[in-house]
Amino acid sequence: MAQFLNVEEVLKAVHVEGAMQIADFGCGPGYFAIPFARCLSEGGKVYAFDVQQSALEAVRAKAKIEHLYNIETFWTDLEKVAATKLKDDTMDLVMMANILFQAEDKEAIVREAHRVLRKNGVAVVVEWNESSSVLGPFKHARVGKAFLEDLMKKVGLHLLKEFPAGEHHYGLIYKKE
Repeated sequence: MAQFLNVEEVLKAVHVEGAMQIADFGCGPGYFAIPFARCLSEGGKVYAFDVQQSALEAVRAKAKIEHLYNIETFWTDLEKVAATKLKDDTMDLVMMANILFQAEDKEAIVREAHRVLRKNGVAVVVEWNESSSVLGPFKHARVGKAFLEDLMKKVGLHLLKEFPAGEHHYGLIYKKE
């Protein structure tokens, strides 16, 4: 993912700082969890969730190497109700990068993001462009912007802005009001 997704562009768009509380849904090996943790000050924390134990092990190893003590990893299936076990209205940011195209129950994941976000918190979504022809998942599996917009509105998240996320991805930021 790192070669095809511009992590720096995403970080610029998101403005992670201070003592933010961040949930990284489908964290993988830490493409965002690790850079987010570097940006946070005392009291800030990244909660990294994934269904693959190997991904969580990679996050823990990278965090240890970099002496980042503000990351906690959790093994879970984000398509289950209250999968993160986080308290309602506690997160400043929920990151969802390249996970919705893989999910059968996309709405469950988005509902969980809405549940854990505090008022004015943001959900950041990065997904594969529908037009990217060489790389990525099959076209039928990709999550189009129109579908995503309808889904986010349905759960109560409103589009704040779009940002560049690389040649093969799009990025959208939604706000909980």
